[in-house]
Amino acid sequence: MTTACPYLVCLLSLMPGLISIGYTQKKHDPARAATKFFKRNKTYDIHYDGHTGKHGHNALDLFKFMSREGSDGGSGGQGPCLQARISAIPTGDSIILAIDITPDGAVQTDHYYVNPRHGKIFIFANGGEGGWGGDGSDVIFTRGYSGGNGGQGGIIDMMYDSSALAFVDCPCIIARNLGGKGGDGGSGGRKDNQDAGPGQEGLWGDAGPPICKKDMNGNILRILPSANR
Repeated sequence: MTTACPYLVCLLSLMPGLISIGYTQKKHDPARAATKFFKRNKTYDIHYDGHTGKHGHNALDLFKFMSREGSDGGSGGQGPCLQARISAIPTGDSIILAIDITPDGAVQTDHYYVNPRHGKIFIFANGGEGGWGGDGSDVIFTRGYSGGNGGQGGIIDMMYDSSALAFVDCPCIIARNLGGKGGDGGSGGRKDNQDAGPGQEGLWGDAGPPICKKDMNGNILRILPSANR
């Protein structure tokens, strides 16, 4: 394994077995890698969610008799496709799980760590939230504009190498690919103490497909059903 600097050599010397991972990044940040390793006993989230939809424009009241229209919120983006590889690293009398995640189309792989006895890691590839709708006009008394729909959840494939097969059912790694929340509707215009009414809320996005856990030969070990909330 090619190390990025002497600091990383020192870090690896304090973590027996970590060098067995054997992965490198083009732009490796040793300080960031150390921070991730030292979070191994904590509960933390990793988000690879789809982008939030574009927010709508508010109606623009120009004069007492004229207004420019607003707009609806945009739809949230679909969650990405993630390839997650899980391996086990012996560290003294314990085991640390290494999770290497590569989003579809990404050049680099992200590395995370969790202690199956004391830590927990949540991996999200949710759909993006819908953008909120713009507000309606007071002048021409129009209701608010609609929020955008949430995006569909992404795809998460989890590959366990032979060292980590005993941890396939470990609750220390939890993956979610939920649909994104719909955007809020905009406020309605107000005139003579009356409200034209808010815009419609966007719809929740669909959950992504069931999450598959496989061995390195592609054999399916577990299939986790989809859940949208």
